[in-house]
Amino acid sequence: MQRSAGVAAADSAGEQRPHGEMHVAGTGDGGGRRLVQEPLMRSDLIAMVDHARSAADSWRERLYERRDRAVLLIGWFGALTRPQIVGLSEGQVRQLSAGQWVIGGVVDRSGTRDVELPKGHRPNICPRCAYVRWMDVLANYDKDSRLGLIRVLGRPEAEHTHACTSYAASSMGSPMPVFRLIKTNQAIAPHAMSAHTVHEIIVRRATAIGLDGRRFGARSLRAGNIAEAQSRHGEDPRDR
Repeated sequence: MQRSAGVAAADSAGEQRPHGEMHVAGTGDGGGRRLVQEPLMRSDLIAMVDHARSAADSWRERLYERRDRAVLLIGWFGALTRPQIVGLSEGQVRQLSAGQWVIGGVVDRSGTRDVELPKGHRPNICPRCAYVRWMDVLANYDKDSRLGLIRVLGRPEAEHTHACTSYAASSMGSPMPVFRLIKTNQAIAPHAMSAHTVHEIIVRRATAIGLDGRRFGARSLRAGNIAEAQSRHGEDPRDR
């Protein structure tokens, strides 16, 4: 096991940008050139997650916040690429007897590997908790549709309790995508969201905390994880 070191597309797929968030027009500099995607460092990742959570004041906005938090934290701590995030299935997330969590069957140029999903020290930035809370949203939607969403997203979230501590995966082997498409009416489709949505999430959330969103994208998650590990001489990015 290895330790982890465009709007038109979204609209055509039936996805909706969260209410009140800016339209991401692209990643160019206005002159037709594409900007290099900078690594998303841990401090900015935390700021993005915390801001998104505090700014979500309705069940609709919390729906996107829960999804975005899971995308950001799982993508960053797992050092995943955009295809790996979009292609992630419920059956890939496994709990081992030693208390470890892994994302199994991650395919890259070197082959297929298992990636550890660490436990964050703070529940709000714990990738395991983010996964559990998003799975809770999906389970409630699949059971009671919109009423299920209102029920789960209308109640307070326990800020100081790790949701992952008592969680037992019930979707072993399930091919259902983790990050399913959210339609314009907040219905959740059974198929995965578009790859472009991953990029838009990062750009929007970076812009919301005052960063130049054009300088970030889907590659920023993996690049940030690797940059943090290298700057700390192999130290786990969770530890600070």
